[in-house]
Amino acid sequence: YGWRDLDIAAVVAQLIVNQKVTVKVSGMVITKEDSRLVNYLYKKSETSRVIVSIREVPSGAKIKQVKDLLREYFDAMDLPNDEDSLIKFINDEFGKQRIHYLDYQKEYSYHNYPGEITVNNTIKLLDNILNHTSDNIALIDYLIKVQDDLLDSKEDMENIEQFFKCQKTLFDSGLNFVKSVNYEGDYFAGLADVQNAIEEIKKITTPSINYNFSRIQDINNYISIIKDAKDKLLKEKRIEISSLIDQCIYQLEDKSKNHQNLEIVLNEAKTIYNEKRNEVLQLESLTALGSKIDTLSNLKNQYINRMDNILNPEDIPTKPISPNKKKKEFFMNVVFPKKTLKSETDIDEYVEDIRKVLLNYLEDTDEVEIK
Repeated sequence: YGWRDLDIAAVVAQLIVNQKVTVKVSGMVITKEDSRLVNYLYKKSETSRVIVSIREVPSGAKIKQVKDLLREYFDAMDLPNDEDSLIKFINDEFGKQRIHYLDYQKEYSYHNYPGEITVNNTIKLLDNILNHTSDNIALIDYLIKVQDDLLDSKEDMENIEQFFKCQKTLFDSGLNFVKSVNYEGDYFAGLADVQNAIEEIKKITTPSINYNFSRIQDINNYISIIKDAKDKLLKEKRIEISSLIDQCIYQLEDKSKNHQNLEIVLNEAKTIYNEKRNEVLQLESLTALGSKIDTLSNLKNQYINRMDNILNPEDIPTKPISPNKKKKEFFMNVVFPKKTLKSETDIDEYVEDIRKVLLNYLEDTDEVEIK
């Protein structure tokens, strides 16, 4: 009819801007913001693929229903008035929210945090919404269909939003704290309040279907109970080790009495033991402190041997050691059990008990070594 291709393209473009027609290419709706639109309307190689149809407009009631939903879901007051801008708003906001929740989803690949099923279900719901954005009417209808699910997911996600913003650090602290005290569990045996606190933290840091996020705030209280008990045990252990150091030094001083040639070894031992005493004050691990007891006792025995070698440099065994000699080893804390001695009679009985034990050990062996 005498219309040029450019004139037709201009008319169609104006209709698109006025939201009077819909342009589809291979079943996909092309919006006015699409940079390919000019080529689709004007290039001969593209126009054959383009379908222009009179635009179907969602009813005003449905648009209002969706806008009410969006206001409640996004807590947004100002929403676009025209249909295309509203669809763009829906696409942009749900798209940003999906990316936000995908960041949460990544967290679950590192730790077993609560709410993973809720996050996954919400992302699935958002994916389904975004899959309808190529058809305005289908999108509006789908939003109306899933509005209850959408509002329920918003409510469910509030706990998870709060968790990752405010509670995750405390949750991680409880998780890591329990792992650290598990290595020292034997030291807390018999302490019912500590055992209960450990179990409660384990329960709180174990996700479940109906997880109670409000309990996370209790972790600090349980950690305090365990820390107080541990601090008390650390103090007792440090006092015990300090006393052991004093006893080791006293025994070395007693052995070196009237032996001026042992003075160098004695002074060296005192220096080393004082260094060990300072090390003990810095340790925060009950296990590490416990291992110091054997170390300090063995160190004392080494200095005793050195002193013996200085005092008896020519003390060479007259008999060769038999290669077939039987030998048994026992730990000192087994042979010499802890006991409070209040009188000479207590000491005699304690020594006699140890003598009987050692004689019993020697019955079927050639020698016994106390470690």
